[in-house]
Parts: sequence; C-alpha cells; structure tokens
Amino acid sequence: MSFPAHFPQACPPDSAEDARGEVYRFVHNEPPVAEDFVSFFDEGRSYKPDKKCQACGLSVLTTERDVKEARRLSPWFKKRMVAKARLSPDWGKTARTESKNIPNHHTWWVSVGKQPHTIFDVITVR
Repeated sequence: MSFPAHFPQACPPDSAEDARGEVYRFVHNEPPVAEDFVSFFDEGRSYKPDKKCQACGLSVLTTERDVKEARRLSPWFKKRMVAKARLSPDWGKTARTESKNIPNHHTWWVSVGKQPHTIFDVITVR
C-alpha cells in the first residue's frame, strides 16, 4: 500500500492500523463529493509543525455515539451532514488521534488512488 508523496516520513505512524470497519465523517454535500474529503494539508490550513502527519489524513469517528458527542460539543458539527462508510485494509490506515474539538477522534490516511467520496453515504444520526 502506498501513500501520497507529500506525507512526511513515518506517516502514517507505526501505531496506525489497517483501515477496517465503519467510519463517520462530517460532510457538506449529499451525496458526498471529492471536496468533502480534502485534508487540512491539502486545503493549505495551518497546523502545528509536529502535526503534519495528522494534517495529511482525514478526520473520522468510529461510532454514532461519537458523532452525537461531537455535535453536542461544537455548533459547527450541527450544521454538517454525516456520511458513513465501511473501510477495508486497502483503503489505508487509521489511528486514534487527539483533537481538542472531537472526542474519540481518529485520523484516516487514505491510500493512493482511492476516492473516498465513492464509498460514503449520508445518513441520519439522531
């Protein structure tokens, strides 16, 4: 499995596991489009230098309970739709990573050649 050339060395980290299982992501569009799956790095957003690897990945959650908690803590998430997909190892690597705004935050580093928007569907989370 390969990752984009702009990922720093040792990214994804050794602690990351093969992508597997259900993940949830906040999106703007239904159905999701490629622009819903752009990393902070690719958007040109600022991040701490020691967080470049995390900035190259995509933020995801692993349970609906975590989606509800993120929405409770941040009004920004209440304005977004939630999309869900089932990942398999060929889709990359994931790891639990810290986030000040999202409890149980995970980062997903997507393998080269994959198009995440093609496997996600918007769902209703109440």
